[in-house]
Amino acid sequence: MKKLLSFLIIATIITSSLCVSYLALGDNITQSNTAENTTEPVTEISSTVATTESTIIPTTTEPIVKVKNIKVNKSIISLSKKGKTATVKVTVYPSNSYNKSVTWKSNNTKVATVDKNGKIKATTNKGVTYVTARAKDGSNKFSKVFVVVGQKVQKITLNKSFVTLNRSTKNITYQLKKSIRNNNATYKAVNWYTSNKNIATVDSNGKVTVRKRGTVTITARAKDGSNKAAKCKITVKQLVTKLSYSSKKQAKEV
Repeated sequence: MKKLLSFLIIATIITSSLCVSYLALGDNITQSNTAENTTEPVTEISSTVATTESTIIPTTTEPIVKVKNIKVNKSIISLSKKGKTATVKVTVYPSNSYNKSVTWKSNNTKVATVDKNGKIKATTNKGVTYVTARAKDGSNKFSKVFVVVGQKVQKITLNKSFVTLNRSTKNITYQLKKSIRNNNATYKAVNWYTSNKNIATVDSNGKVTVRKRGTVTITARAKDGSNKAAKCKITVKQLVTKLSYSSKKQAKEV
């Protein structure tokens, strides 16, 4: 009886052990399958992300547009005395330049100074200088303003108001001379102009060179911004150098 009881106990223990082992094995298989099922979507997502990133096209950078030209609203500034001011404005081209800022600089601060906004101030009672507006974008584009401090030109006269020239040779010349009435004018220089360069030209010293027959006006204009000017009207006549006769005895100019 004791042997039978011992046998039953041993059999029960063995059976229990086998059941536990089987259950443990089943759990491992289930966990393994679950893990595999869980990791598969992650692998697919990673693959999808990698594919998407590899097809992204980088955006292109817009080209930098630099300044090509700077214009000032006044090329000449006249200031009557020390302490007087005037402001110059600039326009930058092209309009889509990435940096439209400019730096202002005076060539002679003993005559005039200029601030960052283009405001010019006379620092003396008489003198000339210029200020420069230069682009900040490295293009080195700039524009200059001529500054005159002191008395403006009040009147200009020429040595002749009317001249008649007989053009006997090619490129005959005539010298015009200007005179500034007020000797205390700060800047007495003038620009010379011709109304018709085909008839006559004029150089920076007032020397007129005749080209052909006709009438032309030569003008001397003050450079100090006063806009004072004087004019000379020149009439060029062609001399008769040779006569020829037709069958009807009519003289013809050659």
